[in-house]
Amino acid sequence: MNMKQVSLLLLSTMILSACVTTDPFAQNNTPKKTSPIEPKKERTLPNRTEEPTYNITLKGQPEAANTCLRQAILSTFRIPEEFLQSESFPRGDYNISLINPATGSTGVSIDLHKKDGSTDAKMYANGTTVSKAWSKILHQCE
Repeated sequence: MNMKQVSLLLLSTMILSACVTTDPFAQNNTPKKTSPIEPKKERTLPNRTEEPTYNITLKGQPEAANTCLRQAILSTFRIPEEFLQSESFPRGDYNISLINPATGSTGVSIDLHKKDGSTDAKMYANGTTVSKAWSKILHQCE
């Protein structure tokens, strides 16, 4: 081996060893113990601080209410489906939201919460103006 090859070998060894050793200047070089995998938190409807604009109890399960409300919103306002987002949650709850696909901002939202064979529907304006048509849509699905 010539001197150039020895230098390259030493340099590559130093680089590799730097990748696997701990920082000598760090406060605590002991490896952190990894905790067992924490169970995933169950997704639920968002916790809201504001009062709903409309609050109504619908007959039937949230899944049926979700389908009815989606159809009513799309046909009443004649908006494309990409402006309406529907999300289901493990406990059988749903959320329907108007979404601006260009900005991702959320407009009117309806939370559908399962309750003893019926569905609590709570509509939130999220800073938008809500017309009476929204109340009529909720009542279409009673």
